[in-house]
Amino acid sequence: MKSYGIDFRKRVINYVEAGHSKKETCQLFGISTNTLYLWEKQLKELGHLERQKRKPSPRKLPLDKLEAYVKEHPDAFLREIAEHFDCSIPSVWAALKKPPLVKSSATSSLITRAPEVKLFGLAQTKYLRFYTCEVV
Repeated sequence: MKSYGIDFRKRVINYVEAGHSKKETCQLFGISTNTLYLWEKQLKELGHLERQKRKPSPRKLPLDKLEAYVKEHPDAFLREIAEHFDCSIPSVWAALKKPPLVKSSATSSLITRAPEVKLFGLAQTKYLRFYTCEVV
């Protein structure tokens, strides 16, 4: 995705406001019509054409809440945990795999955060391996 400067954006908007068609403007300046519509929308709603900074999305699962959920729902599959926390299955697996949260019986390697929780494989499909946690 190409980043355009504020001066360029202003020139494009001024060209359209001067009475030229949007299609002609986009072809002349080499931008997509979607880009032009987004700039017009931004100018109308925010009053400026400056680039918007992205808000970082939270990247980490709350481990204390995850641990509590696993204790409350010991038979929960990764898919169910991921749906509960609105994240991906690999994110849940990575969080559970972090030491010392779970004990993996599949590899017999000890990775413990809560010794009463262990992880073991239940079923394996062509695309995805499902796991569940068990309180012991």
